[in-house]
Amino acid sequence: MRLEQLIEWVRLMAAPTAVSGLTNDGPRVDHEFVAARTEWASPLPGDASFRHYCRITSPSGKRMMLMDAPPPHESTRPFVTIAENWHAAGIAVPALFAVDDEAGFIAMEDLDDRTLFQLTGSRVAAGSAKIEGYYQAAIEALCRIQALPLDSDAVAAMPRYDEALLRRETALFRDWLLEACLALTPEVSPESHDLLIALDDVLVLEALAQPHSVVHRDYHSRNLMIDDMDAIRIIDFQDAVVGPSSYDLVSLLKDCYVLLDDELRQRLITHYFAHSEGQSHVTAFSPVQFDLMGMQRHLKAAGIFARLYRRDGKPRYLKDIPLVLTYLADTAANLSQTSRYVDIMRRFEALLRSEVIPAYQVFAQTTAKA
Repeated sequence: MRLEQLIEWVRLMAAPTAVSGLTNDGPRVDHEFVAARTEWASPLPGDASFRHYCRITSPSGKRMMLMDAPPPHESTRPFVTIAENWHAAGIAVPALFAVDDEAGFIAMEDLDDRTLFQLTGSRVAAGSAKIEGYYQAAIEALCRIQALPLDSDAVAAMPRYDEALLRRETALFRDWLLEACLALTPEVSPESHDLLIALDDVLVLEALAQPHSVVHRDYHSRNLMIDDMDAIRIIDFQDAVVGPSSYDLVSLLKDCYVLLDDELRQRLITHYFAHSEGQSHVTAFSPVQFDLMGMQRHLKAAGIFARLYRRDGKPRYLKDIPLVLTYLADTAANLSQTSRYVDIMRRFEALLRSEVIPAYQVFAQTTAKA
């Protein structure tokens, strides 16, 4: 039913008298789509939200991407506001053709299907100059996002990555992976829950101590498109906030879906600092803070993947949890040698390797047989 409504809306937006909701000099839906039919639409696989996407292709081959963000579960307004502001700042986001906030519909530029992830696969070695070039371009695009002035009206209106949000995110690991999936409740494993509360305090303290910039909040290989000109384009930015400056970099270089070679990762970190020279926010986060920020993100990601399975019936995300748990264990081991949080990191690594990872392996095997 929503698809039929969406196609009818496209037809209206393609009419000569359409008012799209964008500025008067903004793009419009091509007039060919005034004859649009549901047969022209090809629904795309869903993401981790209530949003749905489809590609619509006219008989002559003109294409658009359509977003259905059904109210009240989703809102188009954050996406539209950020897209317009970032586009004006020279950040490579898709062009918007028409918007209906009330209905939850957006017609936008079709960037095709080529993501950075499709080019890399699940592992990236150090020897591919072409892939490294894409990552360098992604870092340079990230620097443009981080250069947005914090005192501008658009950025001042953005949500803050504050203590409450940071704690809600790390709690996902306990609530959805440990308890809902692995049955490691406070009653079963009280020491582990006390440890995670102490770890949460460390992660929040260190995150808030960093300088802040605009944060995409999901800056990784599946949200970076490679367009026809072989350039990086950015999608899925509607949840952007102002928060710790290392967050998006660690999201990209310790990607939940892609394992980068350590040597390559270090070269890309060097490229980030070199390219960001003169931007004040990059000078104050250290390698330890980078790793701690990664730990916060991976706790969040593991919890979200577990929730997508348990609550939303999306088991495909379970296969991504082992890499995230490996990141967490390896980072804890590193931080037990290089930071002032020796005791808590040793205990957290032991918890992961002796309790959480074995329990997840049993859970995954059982789930696969079900």
